[in-house]
Parts: sequence; C-alpha cells; structure tokens
Amino acid sequence: MSNEDLLSALKQIKLIVDQCLQQASGQQTKTRSRAKSAVENLRPDSLPNQILALRENGFFRPAKTFNEAHAELEKSYPCQIVQVKVACRRLWKRKYLRKVTKDVNGKKQTAYVW
Repeated sequence: MSNEDLLSALKQIKLIVDQCLQQASGQQTKTRSRAKSAVENLRPDSLPNQILALRENGFFRPAKTFNEAHAELEKSYPCQIVQVKVACRRLWKRKYLRKVTKDVNGKKQTAYVW
C-alpha cells in the first residue's frame, strides 16, 4: 500500500469514528433529559408545584401532615386529600420533602418537613 492509500483509509476511519462519537453523545443527551426530575417538567399550576411553593414559603418548617397541607392548599388550589397525600409521597421520594413522624391526638402520623 502506498502512503496515499494509507492516508485515505485513515481519513475514512476517522470519519466513521467521528460519526460514532456523535451518535453516542446524542444518546447520552437523551438519557440525561429523561433523568430530569418530573417536577421540573410539570406545569406551573400543578399540584406538586403548588406544594413546592408552600415549601419555599416556609409552610413545612414545622412538620405538617398531608391533612394540614390539604387545608392550606384548599385556599388557592382545589384538590382532593388523596391527591395531596400522593403528591407529598412522590415529592418525598424525589427528596423534595423529608418525612418525619408527628404525634396528632395521641396517634403517630406521617408528616413532611423541609
């Protein structure tokens, strides 16, 4: 093989490697976009974002149960208590809230705090 043949073969190999790297970096970008928190992708008026707004305003500084959070949310965002319970649990799983035990009327209940 002459030097020209070797150079053309190396250029073809380089082109193939560059294409593979571009495809691989595109796949990593897709993986990262899927890994984003679901809360970031929600509408601003969604229930989880309403709960996060309460958190930012200091509502969860003393631990609050989902019943207390529901009572506060009802003032501005009509929803069912079960929805608040599920949303608080999902936010806890994503580490947007912390879970503690609170004594309410002699019974231990799950409460959320930040």
